Amino acid sequence: MLLLVVLMISACANKQIRLAVETSKQLNQGESGMALPLVVRVYQLRNKDRLEQADFQSLWKNDQDVLGDDLVDRREFTLHPNAKKLIEVDRIEGAEYVAIMGLFRRPDDQNKWREIHLLKGWGLTRRLMKIEAYDRKIEIVDY
Repeated sequence: MLLLVVLMISACANKQIRLAVETSKQLNQGESGMALPLVVRVYQLRNKDRLEQADFQSLWKNDQDVLGDDLVDRREFTLHPNAKKLIEVDRIEGAEYVAIMGLFRRPDDQNKWREIHLLKGWGLTRRLMKIEAYDRKIEIVDY
């Protein structure tokens, strides 16, 4: 009986990916230095290789073509400067990775506009992924 309860709890826990996002006051600054909202994409992927090899412009303009059949799910959210937001997405069967991409006005040149995380074991010990977004970068800080 106890085994059945444990199995049911772990099956339910794995259904959602919860992202706690915190943004800075200097988020996505424009040329005037004014902070601006940031569009963030959350991807669920079968494989991470295509995303890792893609450049910002390609993903921004043609993400679905670039990611091809590795793309399991794609969601977009808008984040505002100096804010906190909880994003919940249903975990889709077949997804091995979750990736986040910030559509920055001026993305940095060190690929800090995206982050990728393996979903193996997700929901068993961790149920929340913490993300921080700054002027020109987005990162997973705790998972």
